[in-house]
Amino acid sequence: ILKMFIQRFHYWLIPGVLGEGSPDTLSKLLTEERSVDDYAKKVNLTAEQRNKLVRTMEFARDGRVLDLILDGMPEDAYREAYALFGRIVDSGFLGSEGI
Repeated sequence: ILKMFIQRFHYWLIPGVLGEGSPDTLSKLLTEERSVDDYAKKVNLTAEQRNKLVRTMEFARDGRVLDLILDGMPEDAYREAYALFGRIVDSGFLGSEGI
């Protein structure tokens, strides 16, 4: 499901939010890496990209639709972003940053 979401909204997510890589690779790393720092190292995120990833996931988890849209998310991506990114955040992916 995550891979299909990334494929569908690749123009929003790649490279600005998730970094460079195929939807298959990025979705696997998002679910396999223990933390945002581990993920950032694997895909060579810049500090700006890492911060945007954290911000995007926090906005999705918190239901901050307007903030996501202002940050570049297509309106029709919200429900999936909320469900998928929220689940990743709940797994502890953001660590102490996701509090």
